Amino acid sequence: MSELSSDLFGRIKYEQGFWRGATSIQIFTEVQIIILSVDGREVGEGVKIENEVVEEVWYQDIVL
Repeated sequence: MSELSSDLFGRIKYEQGFWRGATSIQIFTEVQIIILSVDGREVGEGVKIENEVVEEVWYQDIVL
């Protein structure tokens, strides 16, 4: 098991082929938990789509 530290998700752990973490946000009085679970092996069903989304977000950040 490996662990990383992220500003957004705190400690992110690599277990059983997945990167996992969680964070919470509060909107007015309601608290929502956001769970991160990413296939670390990059062989999952949606990996191509995930990679395209990440590339698009990075491109938008650079252009803006």
